[in-house]
Amino acid sequence: MHKVSAQGGLNIYILMIVKLNIIINRFHSHIILNIDYKKNIYIISFDNLTVFLSLKEHANS
Repeated sequence: MHKVSAQGGLNIYILMIVKLNIIINRFHSHIILNIDYKKNIYIISFDNLTVFLSLKEHANS
């Protein structure tokens, strides 16, 4: 249950970010979005819709 929910939600979330970037990009040439989703995913979007998705593991320090 959790696996299907997480994957589906993640895909939808990324699509929302891409669409959001498209809208913002029409007003600004350079946009950087640093979004923390469940403290695991960072999405950085530059102009030209370049999206980087990084999964960071919790480090025990």
